[in-house]
Amino acid sequence: YFCFPQKIISQEEKRNAVNFVNQKLKIPKDDFLKKLKKYKKFFWLIRLFCDGKIDKIDLPKGIERIKEEKRFYPNGKLASHVLGYTGFDGIGLSGIEYSMEYVLRGSAIKFYNEKDAKGRQLNSEEFFKVENLEPQNLYLTIDKNIQFIAEEYLEELYKNTKAEAATIIIQNIKTGEIIALANFPNFDGNELQKNIKLLKNDGINKVYEPGSTIKVLIAGAALEDNLYKIDDKIYCEKGRFKVYNHIIRDHDKKFKELTLEEILIYSSNIGMAKIGEKMGKNRLYYYLQKFGFGNNTGIDLPGEEKGLLKHPKNWDKLSEYILPFGQGFGVTAIQTIAAISAIGNKGIFMEPKIIKSIQKDGIIYEQKPREIRQIFSEKVCKELLNAMENVVMIGTAKVLQIEGYRIGAKTGTAQKIDRSTGKYSKESYISSLIGIFPLNEPQFSILAVVDSPKGVYYGGEVCGETMRKIIKDMIYYYKIPKSL
Repeated sequence: YFCFPQKIISQEEKRNAVNFVNQKLKIPKDDFLKKLKKYKKFFWLIRLFCDGKIDKIDLPKGIERIKEEKRFYPNGKLASHVLGYTGFDGIGLSGIEYSMEYVLRGSAIKFYNEKDAKGRQLNSEEFFKVENLEPQNLYLTIDKNIQFIAEEYLEELYKNTKAEAATIIIQNIKTGEIIALANFPNFDGNELQKNIKLLKNDGINKVYEPGSTIKVLIAGAALEDNLYKIDDKIYCEKGRFKVYNHIIRDHDKKFKELTLEEILIYSSNIGMAKIGEKMGKNRLYYYLQKFGFGNNTGIDLPGEEKGLLKHPKNWDKLSEYILPFGQGFGVTAIQTIAAISAIGNKGIFMEPKIIKSIQKDGIIYEQKPREIRQIFSEKVCKELLNAMENVVMIGTAKVLQIEGYRIGAKTGTAQKIDRSTGKYSKESYISSLIGIFPLNEPQFSILAVVDSPKGVYYGGEVCGETMRKIIKDMIYYYKIPKSL
């Protein structure tokens, strides 16, 4: 409903308009009168309003109505951060609604008036015109059923851990397609959101220090450059390693020597610091870039962050020791899963995809899997997958064991920076877990990231049971045969 003030001339017409707006549209009289005085040509009264009884009655002079289209999300909150939502004018404001606005837009209502060459209005009336545009159908890589499963378990995880936020991403390793991307808290696109923070897609635009999930990539770089073999032993300082007046510690056990594989199995920070020392700044930086950190992945969603990766000339003395166990640089969840998925794809890094095709009376455009680069050799990938399997069998992710199935994983626990002190907090953590399955023929990767869980904070303990439930449901849904 809207108003043309210039059409309301007499006092009787004004009273009729005021009474209608107040009684039928429930708009306070004073509010209407203020707008009537302020706006001379046009103003909206109420948008996206539907009342069958009012819609059929005659309107007072100066008050008019027009049909508007409203986006409806039949699945409510499902995949809300992927889909995004539209505003009053049907214009996408976040998610796919925003990034693919030009594809999804259908008929548009435009407001016109006639003017002469000097810009003077030729008549007092302005009018609406419907412009018929050609909307197209957009198909996503998201599997609605897997998305639903991920969101159900993610909400349970979020509430049980009393976390600030949580994210789960599931990717098809071979194609790079994202089959689920879930964040919690989420929102319902059918309701205009007052809390803008809920619109933020943490899976692609939240930057965090990755912690130990990154160790498997750095270990792969060391293997790739023949600095170590998988069974080479590294002295781990019995749990306490002093570097430039800074003490690096291992979490629980104090190891004297560990092989490179055992460093991954037991998630030794000291072992990784020794590897970083041997690799050196330039080699570390080269591989971190090769893994995609510090750059967008190219996923077709708005607001993707590049993360934080300084050039080696800006590193301090500790950087080459702490970066290998996930401190001192920032990543996004989509960057992390894309890089580690390459391990299950014989070392080939695939561009992550969220759009499958655009169709209108047939396929107009189809997104093909896109290989970006080879980050590891097939031999190194096999060694890393075996190490990740042992993380599940005897290491920090034993909770992921499922009878008959080979699953690989790497846990992560990263201290958050306390903004008040600028130092690492001893109370606030990012807990994460990355999984690949089934290892005999890798098909899927899954990443869980939990921001500031209360109580238990180790990645395997926080995320393990949730990931196990999701993997079991995926095994059933995709009918994945046993590998053992």
